[in-house]
Amino acid sequence: MVTPEYIASDAWFIKGGSTSLTPGQSLRLESQSGNGGSAERGGDGVIADFDKDGYGDIAIGTSLYSKHKGRVSVWYGASGGPSGSARFTQSTSGVAGAAENYDEFGSSISAGDVNGDGYADLAVGVRGEAIDGKDYAGGVHVLKGRASGLSGTGSQWFARNSPGVPGPLMADEQFGGLVRLRDTDGDGTADLYVSGVGSLRLPGSASGITSAGVTEYNAAPVDGFLE
Repeated sequence: MVTPEYIASDAWFIKGGSTSLTPGQSLRLESQSGNGGSAERGGDGVIADFDKDGYGDIAIGTSLYSKHKGRVSVWYGASGGPSGSARFTQSTSGVAGAAENYDEFGSSISAGDVNGDGYADLAVGVRGEAIDGKDYAGGVHVLKGRASGLSGTGSQWFARNSPGVPGPLMADEQFGGLVRLRDTDGDGTADLYVSGVGSLRLPGSASGITSAGVTEYNAAPVDGFLE
């Protein structure tokens, strides 16, 4: 009898102290698993203040969740550590598309304030998204932060076939396989960097990420983008 491969991963919160981390004050947030023949779990973890209450919130992408549909889990910070939680998928109200096998929602995530309102926003790569019959064409969602936390309401979606985004839509590009939000022009809004065949920078603005003024880049902008 052949035992199927089983991939599992844990998310832990370890509280910091005045001089160092304090492993004795840790909290297991969640145990997540997925089945598949890959040793690559995918996804990122970030800490940012999505509800602007002064406490860091934890977001973790799990691209293998539910037959690689993927999801992003968020735990909101409080004085005692992680408190309320939320889950986001392509079935979340306001998020474009639908949750389908092998979309890999959450294959990469990054936080930054894309519209300068003081709330951190979250970019979510969906590298396996099939578009117009082209498998693994890929795309990126941008979820907006607000006083109640992240929400699908008002979220943005970008792929090669989005208005103003240059380059042909093609299979296996995995556009959004790596995403980063960084304010590289110092205008107070984070810009969206997206990996692909001819990687792109989409500027931030008062209304969020825009394809107006999109440029290609061939080198890491800042802050270890390609790490």
